[in-house]
Amino acid sequence: MERTAPLFLPSWWPALAMVLGTSLWALQRLRGEVRRCLGLDLDSARRTLDILGAALEALDEGVLVLEGEAVVRFNARALQLLNLPEGALPPLPLARVWPGLKEIARKGRGEMDLSLPNRKPARVRILEAGRYQVVVVQDLGRLLRLAESLTQSRRHLDLLRAQAHEFRNLLHVIGGLLELGKSEEALRLVRGEVAAENHLENLLSRLELPMVAALVLGKLRRAHELGVRLEVEGSLPANYAPLSEVLTLVLGQLLENALEAVQGLPEAHVLLAFREMNGLWVEVRDNGPGVPQFLENSLFSLGVSAKGSHRGYGLALARSQVEAYGGRLGYYKEGGFTVFYAHIPRAS
Repeated sequence: MERTAPLFLPSWWPALAMVLGTSLWALQRLRGEVRRCLGLDLDSARRTLDILGAALEALDEGVLVLEGEAVVRFNARALQLLNLPEGALPPLPLARVWPGLKEIARKGRGEMDLSLPNRKPARVRILEAGRYQVVVVQDLGRLLRLAESLTQSRRHLDLLRAQAHEFRNLLHVIGGLLELGKSEEALRLVRGEVAAENHLENLLSRLELPMVAALVLGKLRRAHELGVRLEVEGSLPANYAPLSEVLTLVLGQLLENALEAVQGLPEAHVLLAFREMNGLWVEVRDNGPGVPQFLENSLFSLGVSAKGSHRGYGLALARSQVEAYGGRLGYYKEGGFTVFYAHIPRAS
């Protein structure tokens, strides 16, 4: 009779079997919970979460997810806007990430303009999502730069149309003078126009940054159209080329404000001056009525303006851009002039 040896099982086999059984049970439980919550199997849910994560990271707006007073999720754009260090991991206390948002988030959903921790303006939209709040942050400076660029393009187009009309009229006058045999007067008129253009060309040659020169040219044309005497003093050397964008933004805002301030005055006068002293100083003077007294302490705050609603972003943005270069933007009164100035140190 053949004898058989008893089946030998290692001592750890029961524990392994229990672990495997528990793991299979947990996996099945997880699959069931995922299907119950999302209506998807586990692999489909993983793919969906990967897609949603990629979409979140690709957004041009910063997105924060709040749970109470903690930031539990944010995308790469929010990391940039809030100047958080690379590799920062949630949860993070909201009071440390963005103190200004803490009080506003308590009020619930809404949309408002708010300064970022680096003092740059931002548009903030707060949405409620159950026990979470989703905060969408847009760089308001970027939006305003785009709006300003479109506005400048429209103004330049209007100025070109006005200039074409003016030159047509001039040609008609010259043609009429020649038909009447007034050749000397026609020649004198032509020489006057040539001299004016030469003066303008000489003035712009002192501004060696093309973007700034183009802006000033547009403002000179606009000032002529409004009957404002706009003068330019000093020069802007090419070594300030890295500041082209910020100078264009700041000068566009200050010159437009000055032209609006003096519009309609009998002797409207605006002066733009450049000078170098421990960096670059830019001044815009106007003989308008000046800053209203009730705005003197809040003129550079976001959304503050004497020109009505949906205004008051330009000066706040201009100041934040200048301060980003270690400079300052302000104003003072001198005689009958209001003087706005921007100083950017040489180190910038």
